[in-house]
Parts: sequence; structure tokens; C-alpha cells
Amino acid sequence: MRLVSQLFLAVMLSASAFPSAQTPNKNAAPSPPPASTDSDEYARGFKAGLAQHQELLQDARDELARVRQEVDGVKVANDRFLALYGVVTLLLLGQGAFSLHKQKSGSKEVQTAAADAIRKAKQAAKNAEESAQKALNLVNDAKVEMGKVFEARRTLFSRLPEYLKETIETTSALNPDNLDPFHQASVNEIDHLTFLGSTSFHFRVPESADELNTYCDCLLITARGHLAQSRPAETLKRIDMFFELTKSPLNEVKNAAKARMYAYRGAANLELLKRVQSEATALNKPETQEKVRRYRKEISESLQKARDLDATGSGSYFYEAFFHSVFPLPPGIVDPKQRTATHIKGQNRAIELYRTLIKDYATLRPSMVGAARLNICCCLRRLADESGDYEALFAELRTLPSESEIRDHNVHDSSSLDQTSEDLWSDMMQDEVFFAKGPSRNWTEPEYKAQWVKILEGKANLTPWRDRYSSFRASSAAMGSWKIKAWEP
Repeated sequence: MRLVSQLFLAVMLSASAFPSAQTPNKNAAPSPPPASTDSDEYARGFKAGLAQHQELLQDARDELARVRQEVDGVKVANDRFLALYGVVTLLLLGQGAFSLHKQKSGSKEVQTAAADAIRKAKQAAKNAEESAQKALNLVNDAKVEMGKVFEARRTLFSRLPEYLKETIETTSALNPDNLDPFHQASVNEIDHLTFLGSTSFHFRVPESADELNTYCDCLLITARGHLAQSRPAETLKRIDMFFELTKSPLNEVKNAAKARMYAYRGAANLELLKRVQSEATALNKPETQEKVRRYRKEISESLQKARDLDATGSGSYFYEAFFHSVFPLPPGIVDPKQRTATHIKGQNRAIELYRTLIKDYATLRPSMVGAARLNICCCLRRLADESGDYEALFAELRTLPSESEIRDHNVHDSSSLDQTSEDLWSDMMQDEVFFAKGPSRNWTEPEYKAQWVKILEGKANLTPWRDRYSSFRASSAAMGSWKIKAWEP
């Protein structure tokens, strides 16, 4: 714009250097003739205008050159900018391509991971389907097995009590010595079917009074069986369960059965007392004496409860008599005279109770006449050791029936007094109370032995009594150390 303005100014100046031609006015007056002009003045004016015009043209050329230079500079700068922009663009494009490649690579990894996840999901679904099918099969199998279990349960709870009723011997004697091997096998079978082998017996409440009574009868039998095998702890376990069952609202157990269990409890504690008393070295220890007191208290209380519940039960009489005869001395008695007096008192009390069992054998059930007869003679032997007079012992032995008399009585009368005396003389021959040691005083061993030989020849008359000792000695090595060997000539 500045260049155009200068050119326009130059033209205007050039035009002002020449006189302008005027148009004649028709209405104006005629002008006088022009004066004459100098040609040199005109030429100088024209040159001055031309010089000025050339100067302006030169300025214009200079300006154009400067503009061209500026344009070239701008062009170079522009080219440099374009080159730099191209480099930057290339860098950006490279980075973009690299990023795109990287993104493509990452995308491939993602696609691979996704494909793997899909494959695993399909496999998991397949495994889940297989597991579900297996679970369904297990459920179906379990239904079958549970059906068997429920059927077994119904059979157990219905058939077992019936079987037990058939097996139980309701008329079995209380005296554990009366159990024969076959009877003992039946007792063991009942024990395994109930207390030992049946979880329902332990952890299930009987559903009826009849079922509860049957289980209580089983415990009566098995407690007695363990008592016969000198297992007091096992006996007491079954007694405890018996009385736990009787707490049920369905309880219809008779007092006679409860009395028998109390008698068995007394007998089990007698066995525990016997074991403690046999440990002579431990008797003076305070803890041992405390055990003795506890056992003696339990024996007395249990036997008294038995008699209170059923006065016709023979067990309380028998075990109380045994307690007084074998363990008459409570702990703490050290005076010799007092000990002797207490010992004699215990033997006499036992004899009294044993004679009650014989006298009232028809009302005291079960009959324990045979054991009472044997134990009276044992008490008389202990009293004779204190007094030195054995005549009372042999007088009692002479009053007892012989084996042939006992056999005849039992054949003709099923309720005979002698029903439990069939093994009386064989038991006498094997009892260490009579033969393990000789007489204490006044009697010699030969005199004592002679009296026994005479008694046995008259009473043990079903089979040769000396021959029996061969089998007795084979089963008892202790008999070889006895002082009185009646079988020897």
C-alpha cells in the first residue's frame, strides 16, 4: 500500500509541473493573445519532474527489492517451519504407528487371554455339569443306601428288643459263680448287641415302656456277667446307664429290678475294695484309706437301698454277709483286741445273714442256699482260727446234705432247698479258706486233714472225690502250695 501511494503522489506531482489546457468558454470575453514563454524554463521543469519521477521509481525499486528480500526470508522461514513441521509430523506419525503396533500387540494378548478365559469357562461349565451329574448320582445312590439304613433302623428297633427278650434268662441267679460258659456267651452277645455295639442304645431314648424295660433287663444281665468275670468298672458303667434309663417318663421298671442293680453295685464295690485291700503296702497311705472308706460307704448304702426297694431280694442279704465276713475291719482300727472283736462280730453277723437266706429260701429270690451253706463254713473256719476250736466247723459240715441226697431232692422237687447246692462239695474242695493254711492252734495239720478226708468220703459221693482233684489242680496252680492236701494219702 505504501508503494502504490508513492507512485500516485509522483504522478500527481508530474501533472502539476505542466500547465493545464483550459476549455474556451463560449460566453466569456475573448482573451488577449498569450505572452511569449522561454523554452529553457519549460525544459528545466520537464527535467526536474522526470528526475523526481525517476527518483520515485528508484525508491519503488528499492522498496520492491526490500519486499522481495522480506518475502524470501519469510519463504525460507516458512520452508524451515514446514521442514520442522514435517519432522515433527513424522515423529508423531512414527510414535502413533509404534503405539498402534503396541496397541495391536496388546490387543492380541488381550484376545489370547480372552480366548483362554472362554476356554476355561467352557471347561469349568463342563466340569460343573459333570460334577452336578455325579452329585445327582450320589444323591440317587444315597437314597438307596438311606433306604437300607432306615429299613435296618426299623428292623433294629423292632426286632432287637424281641430277640433280646428271647435271649434274656429272667430267672438267672444273682450269684455270679452260677454262670456257666454257655450262659456267659449269651451274656456277652447281649452286651455287644446293646451297650458295646449299638449307638442307638447309647444316644437314643427308647420309644416305648416295653423297649425301655427290655434294655434295662439287658443291662441287668450284662452287669451280672461282668461281675462274674471280676470286672467291677464295666459292671458299674452298665449300672449307671440302667439308672439313667429309669429317669425316663416311660419308666415302668419294677422295684425288684432296681433292687438287683443296687445289689450289683454293692458287689462291684466289694470287688474294688478287695483289690485295694490286697495291696498291703499301700493300705497305710491316706489316699488308699480314703478309697477304702468310700468303697465301704458305697457298699453299705447300695445294699440298704436294695433291701428298701425289695425286701424279697436275696442279693442284698448275700453281699452284705460277704462284706461283713471278708472285710469286717474299717480303716483306723489298730488295737489288736478291738480288731479281734470286730473281726468276730463281722463273722457272726455274716452267719446270721446266710442263715436267713437258707431259712427263707422260698421267699427270698433267687435262691442262694448253696452259696450260703458254703460261706457259713468259711465264716466258721475264720472263727476257729481265732479261738483254736474247729469242732464247730466240722459239726456244720456234717449237717449238710451229701451229693446223692442233693441230687435226689432236686429230681423229685423243682423247688427244693437244694436246687443251688449241686456243686456244693466240689466248691468246698477247691476253696482255699479251708486248705491253704493249717489250723492255728490246738489242732495239728494231720488231725485237721483227717477230719476233712472223713467228711469228703461221706459227702462227695457221686464220683471218686480224689480223682476230681486232678482236674482241680490242673486249673489252679495255687493248690500245689496248700498246707492241707486232702487228696494225698
